[in-house]
Amino acid sequence: MKSLITNKIIQKYVLIWIVYWLIVVGLTVVYFKPAGYTFLHNNHVIISYFIFVTIIGHLIFRRIGEQAKLKSPKLQLPLIVLSGVIFVTLSVGMKQFFPLTVEGSKLIEGMGFFYPLLTWGTALGKLADIIFQQTLIVALVLFLKKHCQRPREVVEIFTLVFFVLHVPLLINFGIMGLIFIIPSLFAGAIFSYLITFYSWGVLGSMLVHQYYYISMAIILRLLYNH
Repeated sequence: MKSLITNKIIQKYVLIWIVYWLIVVGLTVVYFKPAGYTFLHNNHVIISYFIFVTIIGHLIFRRIGEQAKLKSPKLQLPLIVLSGVIFVTLSVGMKQFFPLTVEGSKLIEGMGFFYPLLTWGTALGKLADIIFQQTLIVALVLFLKKHCQRPREVVEIFTLVFFVLHVPLLINFGIMGLIFIIPSLFAGAIFSYLITFYSWGVLGSMLVHQYYYISMAIILRLLYNH
């Protein structure tokens, strides 16, 4: 954690990273959602938005700070694409094994977290969201890996930043935001550890991210199926 406290280059990068993430997510809450653009309704707009901000974010964070080299990109990237196809297909396919009543669907829709409805639109939307998150996660972890004094600090700093980043979800989801905030402590540590210490860590972190949401969808569908 010392590097975050003493290194102004790291401080600047982390601050810009947090601000960019909050602006992107904040716009979905204050503009897109009230305008009727969600993963459930007019999802092509919000999916296009996440693709756009992913590309812009990648370019910004590549430009403002040197990052450690990504290991085995020619092998990992095609598998990451394949994992996305499997994620969407599995999401929609498992709906029949964990059915929802009409009342359950309305309760989940009322939460504002639409992915557990497991339609093509909500699955593709969540995948676009995950790709955005993972792009920024990889950028920050590789930057920290390049500039921190010790690899362990990468995990410490990223875990703290990732947790703080999720606290505002209480504003959007209320107490239900805890289903994202509490796991973010563990997710931040897992993502950064995999990317920092393992050659295939980017793919591994993507899989963890995807199957966390799949597991959450199953749990919520079981809880709300009444």
